This record gives sequence, C-alpha cells and structure tokens, in this order.
Amino acid sequence: MLDSRKIGRIIANRARVQQGRARNVVAVISAPEQLTLLPLQVTWTSQMYSEPQSMTQTEAEIHAIVEMPLSIDARTISYIADTPNATADAVAAADKYEIVQYRQAGIIPNRWRAHLRRLR
Repeated sequence: MLDSRKIGRIIANRARVQQGRARNVVAVISAPEQLTLLPLQVTWTSQMYSEPQSMTQTEAEIHAIVEMPLSIDARTISYIADTPNATADAVAAADKYEIVQYRQAGIIPNRWRAHLRRLR
C-alpha cells in the first residue's frame, strides 16, 4: 500500500530523473475558433528511426517519447513543435510531431506518456 511518505519519495525521484531530459516544446491546440500555442516543459526521449524508402511506406515508426503533466489534456493537442519559442514563426520553422498514442503513466498516474511521429 502506498502511503504519503512513499508517494512523496516517488514524486521526488521523478523530478530528479526528469532534470537531465527536460526540453521546452510548444503544443499546438486547434479549436474551431482559434489556434493556441502552449509552451510546455516535457521529458523528451528520442528514438532511433530510419527515413522511409518510399512515400507508400505505411509503417508508423515512433520518433520520440514524451512525458508531460496530467494538467495538460493530451487529447486536445494537434501536434507538438520542437521549439522553445511559442511564436507562429518559430512553430512554422520547427520540426513537428503528431501524437500517435498516449496513456497515463506511473505507479501513481501523475503524467501523460505519449509516442510521437515526426510530420513530414
């Protein structure tokens, strides 16, 4: 059973692990009436991948895995731009990633874990 002491230790360990892998990105949230650029600090883990040999290749490769806080609703994110600047010009010039799948992660679910695929 997890008591408050164990939960505190788990949260402290997650913060320590995240320090070396944190990256600032911009989540693009599109709603019918507006486009919102939301700066986020996420834990980013790049995955090795190869470029497709043809345009008809359908294999969905995972290019990155990110962890973000539960306070962000992953279902509303259209794509993630790999730039620390939340401006329209910076987002347009940055690499963009779509969320392929996401789920809550952790012994105590305290973050979203999402698999990303780079948009071409």
